Formats: sequence, structure tokens, C-alpha cells
Amino acid sequence: MSQYYTLLTSLPHLPVLDKSRQLPISRLALERRLSMLSETDCAQLGAIEALYFPDYSVLSDLADREVVQAWQSALLSLESDVLKERIGYQLEIRTLLAALRYRDAGGKNPDQFIGFGRWHSFIKNHWFESFFGMDEFQPQIQKIARYLKENRPGHADKLLDQMLWQDLFYCEKQHGFSFSAVACYVLRWGVVSRYLSADPDAALIKFDDVTHSLLMKTTFIDDLNQESLNR
Repeated sequence: MSQYYTLLTSLPHLPVLDKSRQLPISRLALERRLSMLSETDCAQLGAIEALYFPDYSVLSDLADREVVQAWQSALLSLESDVLKERIGYQLEIRTLLAALRYRDAGGKNPDQFIGFGRWHSFIKNHWFESFFGMDEFQPQIQKIARYLKENRPGHADKLLDQMLWQDLFYCEKQHGFSFSAVACYVLRWGVVSRYLSADPDAALIKFDDVTHSLLMKTTFIDDLNQESLNR
């Protein structure tokens, strides 16, 4: 507990994304602070970051089975259910957006769509309704979907990052001086870094690559859904 308190109180404030102009701490300086963590915590943090910000240029060179095995191994190595849920939340948002893009591209059979999480069955059961009948309780994701449909992927990407940043912020504050709070701070730092370096022209290509890598691997999704049921 004491090392987490010392570490977290030494880290600078991360402003909300739309007020971020530069990172308040470099990655090198952040790594120096993180050296306070134990070897076990460092290994956990590395696995969490790899899951939250996967290197798709590396994954694209692997066979589907190899990608699935790598993600399975990383998930199994995580000890925190709280942090698994943060990774799952990102996948749930991408499931909803991917379903919209799949349907808009002519996908008429919901049984052919593969997704993850709490909304997957609901989406399939409301496939032909506007925004799958989720208009009232997911207005931000609906706005992201509208940006994508209007071919404004840069706006969509930034709003998605804002949602993820907020989710991590709330999680961090709920877990006080703990490893989960440290991990959420580091993930928020990563979201800020991505937000500040965003390339609007490449955003749609990146979104589609991410969606394919995360959601179109049936075994991976089945295993993630089983993980969710087992919690």
C-alpha cells in the first residue's frame, strides 16, 4: 500500500482530454516513477498495457490462432478483475460500433455478427431497430457512430478516447492507493498520448483494423465472453 501511495502522489495531474495540450510527464519519466513497483506489478502492468494498446502492426503478421493464443495468455496472466473489466468495456464499445458498421455495409443476418460483452445479445435481438434500440442509454456511442457514418473518423476517435479516459478516471478514483489505481493512471496516460498524436486521415483505417483484430476472431471472443461469465 505505501509504495502505491508514494507513487501516485508523485504523479502529475492528467487534465481532461479536450484541455490537454501536451503530456505532463514523459514516458521516460513515468517509467522512472513506475520503477517503485515490484517485479510482479511491473509484469502485470506490461500485460495490461499490451491488452489495452495492442500493437496491430505486429498482430497483422500473425496467424489468427497465434493472436488468439497471445491474447488468451495475456488475459490469464491478469490478477485484477477490475482491470479485466476495463479492457472488456473497450471491447463492448467496439462491438456496438462494429455492429453498426457491419449492418450499414449490408449485413442483414445478426447471427453472422461476432461480438463481445453485455450488449451482444441485445444487439442481435434488436438488429433492425435504429441504433439497436439503445438510443437513450448510449447517446455518446451513438454520436461516435454518427461521426463514422459522416466520414468524420477523427471526431469519432477523439470522442471514443474521451469515453475511455473518463471510464479509467472513475475507476482510478474508486480504488484509492492501489495497483488498480496505478494501472488506470498509466492507461489514461496512454489515452492522452494517443489523443495528442491522433492522425485524422488515418483514424478510419485504424478503427477498422482495431475492430477486425479484436472482434473478428471467433475463438478469442468466445474465450473473452467465457471469462466474463466466470467472474
